[in-house]
Amino acid sequence: MALTAGALVIFVMVFASPALAPTLSFPDVPASHPYHDAISDLAGRGIINGYTSGAFGPADPVTRQQFAKMIVLSAGYPVTEADVCPFGDVEDSGPGSLYPDNYVAVAAAHGITVGTGPGTFSPSNQISRYQVVTMVVRTADALDPGLLATPPASFNGAANWGDSPTHSPNARRADYNHLLDGLTLASLDPWGNMPRGEVAQVLHNLLGKLPPSTTTTSSSTTTTTEGPSADFQNLGTIPGAYASAPAAVVTGTDRIDVFTVRGSDHGLWSAQNSGGSYGGTWLGGDLASDLVAVSVVPDEWDVVVRGL
Repeated sequence: MALTAGALVIFVMVFASPALAPTLSFPDVPASHPYHDAISDLAGRGIINGYTSGAFGPADPVTRQQFAKMIVLSAGYPVTEADVCPFGDVEDSGPGSLYPDNYVAVAAAHGITVGTGPGTFSPSNQISRYQVVTMVVRTADALDPGLLATPPASFNGAANWGDSPTHSPNARRADYNHLLDGLTLASLDPWGNMPRGEVAQVLHNLLGKLPPSTTTTSSSTTTTTEGPSADFQNLGTIPGAYASAPAAVVTGTDRIDVFTVRGSDHGLWSAQNSGGSYGGTWLGGDLASDLVAVSVVPDEWDVVVRGL
């Protein structure tokens, strides 16, 4: 029988249900709108907001600094005043705001953008479809290298998006990996300005492609995309060396009992937490297996374990 050296440190995993994003609607984005689901998703995550009028403006253009904030929020990267923007033409918002300079700084730090020239970002320029696609592909590569498969030579997607040595390979990868689903590529000018509805669709596709652990955070909202979260809490220790794995059971309100077999005496030991601390209690000896503990009545429990 192998013994576990050292004190038994008691941890519990506290699970939290996934946060549910609020359902937002805009009068200019009816359910029949081609980008309705994507816009609702992005708005619910706090990545793209509507106007004070209540409208969304799906056909309105997006500036480069606006998209920098959108892609950083989509990636879930933290943003602080410590993130210094490397581009001299981006406004320094000062300590009262992170937008636009700190968001642009984070996008640059992760290789999402390289700017438009030496030390320049052109923050107020409207962003093109090519630029959006390239920044989205770079984000996917930064968050999960290998996530985007290389298309085979026979793949003819985004056929009319092949006139840029920088952006065309990214557009081809994006199309092959379904990041451009929902866009009518054949009728869209890759050099044209990408409106808010299309941007929402591409970012929605990206979020659907990323692993479930991805989270998005805005200045006021943190949303778990899917799956529960867990936090480990150290509830104390039972000294000694142990011959079995611990078993835990809830035996009352705010009370957890942990049972284990200690190797030095082959005895069953119990530790009860009912207020933040554990104390070990010897319950019997000559035991030789892992155990199972159950509680069907408050403040009572049963332990099943094999004897020597």
